[in-house]
Amino acid sequence: MFLPNKFQQLNGENDVLLLDNTKFKVAQIKEKIIQDFIPKANDLKFGSQNSLIKKYFKEVNTQGIFNRVEWKFLLKPGIKCELQTINNTRQKGKLQIKVSLRFLSLPNSLANQNHTNYKNFDIKVSLDFYPEVVEV
Repeated sequence: MFLPNKFQQLNGENDVLLLDNTKFKVAQIKEKIIQDFIPKANDLKFGSQNSLIKKYFKEVNTQGIFNRVEWKFLLKPGIKCELQTINNTRQKGKLQIKVSLRFLSLPNSLANQNHTNYKNFDIKVSLDFYPEVVEV
């Protein structure tokens, strides 16, 4: 179970999140974000056009270090988040997304890349859940 006062990474691919009562599997969210963050041609907006992120999250941090770019997103104010457990109980909480894009080799031009081929990029997506503590 989750420890209070600490973000914990959601690793269960079948974990279900409810964002404003819309169900998403963790694996589904990760795959959509990865597809949108793969650099395409000369478009360096990366995942800023991801509809899921635009609808539910706000970007709180972006930093570039050498061959790596990292983003951090938090839920927008007012967005309700619940983690649905295996036994169908729901845990309210907060969610953050961290995306790391690392260039394994620097191509002459992104336009030369086949954007279905990940060989020049390593993309990692982390969904971290912070459970609400229920006062008794």
